[in-house]
Parts: sequence; C-alpha cells; structure tokens
Amino acid sequence: MTKKKDILKFIFFIFLLLVNFSGCDKEKENISPEFEDGTGIVGTWQLMEFFDGGSISPGWRPIKDGYTYTFNADGTFTSTRFAECTHGTYELADNTLSLYFGCDGFDPYFINTSTFVELIFWIKDNTFHLVPIYMNCDEGCTFKFRRIKQLKSKKN
Repeated sequence: MTKKKDILKFIFFIFLLLVNFSGCDKEKENISPEFEDGTGIVGTWQLMEFFDGGSISPGWRPIKDGYTYTFNADGTFTSTRFAECTHGTYELADNTLSLYFGCDGFDPYFINTSTFVELIFWIKDNTFHLVPIYMNCDEGCTFKFRRIKQLKSKKN
C-alpha cells in the first residue's frame, strides 16, 4: 500500500512541475526589454507603485508624486531620486540595469558600491519594473514606473 502512495505522490509532484513550468513560458512572452516601437527604457519614467512583500498585508502601494528617471539613447540618465546626485550613465545587459551615478563619492544606498547600482528590470504592460539587487527583499520588492515622456531612440 505504501508503494502505491509513493507512486501517486511522485506522479502528482511531476504533474505540479509540468503545470508550473508551462505557466512560466506564457508569462515570459509578455515581458520584454523593449516596447513594440523599439524604444525600450528610453524616455522619462515616474515611480507610481511599490510592491511590499514583507509587510503584514503584502501588495502594491501607490506612490504620489514619485521620483523620475530619464534614460537617454546615448546611455546617460537623469533622476530626481537623490538631491545629492541627479545624473550618470547606464548600461543594459539582458535584464540587468546598471546605474553609474556621476558624482564623486556619492553612495546612493550606503552599500559601498562607488556610485554603482544594479537592478533587475523588465517592461510589461507598458510599465517599467525595477527590482533592487542591493536590498534584502526576501519577500519581494519591486518599483513600478509609468512612462511620462517619450524620447527618440537610436533606431529613429
């Protein structure tokens, strides 16, 4: 009898794995580093929501008058996030956004990164999502931005 239960558990486990992996492929189709027009992150983005997974009631929290990032096609950016340093350069590699703040000695998150910050990013449903690598977000934290200004990309 125990062998039958073990076999049934194993089959159920395989079934759950198959269902789980088939759902991931569909989700990935909607995630892209670029919009249909090819502009990607080029433009001005304003923070609109923050996902807080570590609170008693996890979920999206609206942000009023959120800070902005403006990403230019030449690899430079400006931001209203920090008054001490509002500019720098950026690099994209797969789904990693690297920000290099252009102010000597500026450590934006007090993590001794020498003005360098890495974030996981994706664009989905016309919103730009950033997940900090520098923060301990075991329960999940994501910053969601909306495009407020379109800029010309290198392709135009």
